[in-house]
Amino acid sequence: MRKGDHFLRKLPLVLALSASLLAASPAGAHQPDCDVVASPGQSFSSLMAALGANDTACLAAGTYTWGDYYVPAAKTIKGSDDPGVATVIGEARLGRPGVTLSDLRLQATGNETHAVVDVKANDTLVQFADVDVAGRSAQAVIVGGSSIAPSNVHLLDLKIHDVAGGTLYHGVYIANAVGVNEIARTWMWNITGYGLHFYSTSGRVTGFDVHHTVLDDAPNRGHVFDGPAGNTLRDSVVTAGGPVNCKRAGNTLTNVRSRLGFARCAGTGLATADTAYVNKAARDYRNAMPGHDFIPGPRF
Repeated sequence: MRKGDHFLRKLPLVLALSASLLAASPAGAHQPDCDVVASPGQSFSSLMAALGANDTACLAAGTYTWGDYYVPAAKTIKGSDDPGVATVIGEARLGRPGVTLSDLRLQATGNETHAVVDVKANDTLVQFADVDVAGRSAQAVIVGGSSIAPSNVHLLDLKIHDVAGGTLYHGVYIANAVGVNEIARTWMWNITGYGLHFYSTSGRVTGFDVHHTVLDDAPNRGHVFDGPAGNTLRDSVVTAGGPVNCKRAGNTLTNVRSRLGFARCAGTGLATADTAYVNKAARDYRNAMPGHDFIPGPRF
């Protein structure tokens, strides 16, 4: 037998075994950063039971109905990179530090009255997500509470939309926060309250850098700084909504376009003007403002 003939004779078997193993691997299993890969319909409790400290759970494309789910500290839940989007129906209760949610569609339940995402802990990252309130009377995102002031909160590359119920329901309701926080590269639309509501009668919401955001189709209100100081809104657009309302001085506005202008706001580069989008009807809010060529939401 010539050298190499033995391997060549075994090659069909090796290829067959490899194909079998690939077919048996769950979707997303090839992602090196996934410690556990969940299948559509898997319960939240069973998924958390499978995770170790600082582990990452990847959700294969499909639907996960979890209700109110409380994510443990230092856990990451993300969509896998298989075709399609992982949709989680319920409210993400983020009350432990170091939690990351990414590349997910986060949707309100049919009877939701509170929020889709509730952030109460430090070092929270929600990124590349589609936050769909689905026409419910609820907040899309809440940050902080009357006695809870998280820090290092980052809400990045989000789509936030379809908030109903009237003027008390908002895209992001910031009740309390300290330290360094960020909202960036985010599109918001179809919101009956404010897009961003900075609310704190004691002025405790500080340190938010809000940049490269779009708010459209918020017919009742725009953004409001109602009490806090020490925050920044820059390089952002507001159309088909109310003005940007600065009820208290001490926040910084730079390079902001608002179709209905500004109320009691001071800053540089503030333009009372409309903005043309790539395709408003299709909710493609890219526009000519520098840095506004991003597309937020799940990447996979």
